Amino acid sequence: MKHLLDQLKKHGHPLLIDAIESIHEDTSIIAIKNVSLSDPIFHSIESVNQAIYPDQSLIESHIQTSLLLLYHQNYLSNHTYKLKQITAFDAIDPVFCGEQIRFETELSKQNEDIFEFQSRSYV
Repeated sequence: MKHLLDQLKKHGHPLLIDAIESIHEDTSIIAIKNVSLSDPIFHSIESVNQAIYPDQSLIESHIQTSLLLLYHQNYLSNHTYKLKQITAFDAIDPVFCGEQIRFETELSKQNEDIFEFQSRSYV
């Protein structure tokens, strides 16, 4: 499934996902991010103690898992996308270097060219 990550990267997205664990029946995806001090978002961090994965990057990672599912369905080969809204986001605990984030994203609704996703992450 590395080809899906390559497609995402080819379209100008800095990759925030390291691997795709699985895709189920074109309706859900599980992706993995290994948070590392070598990640570009930590380029100015001098200490591991300061390296907390930013909430904005968590949100973007959720969006990327949704895009990966659409790439898997070949939907984005002849369509563009626009994020309409995020209805809720809550980061309960900070994510530190050395931790792994598991993103579970499900296509919850589709109406013609409008897709709705439910996405959760676990550390």
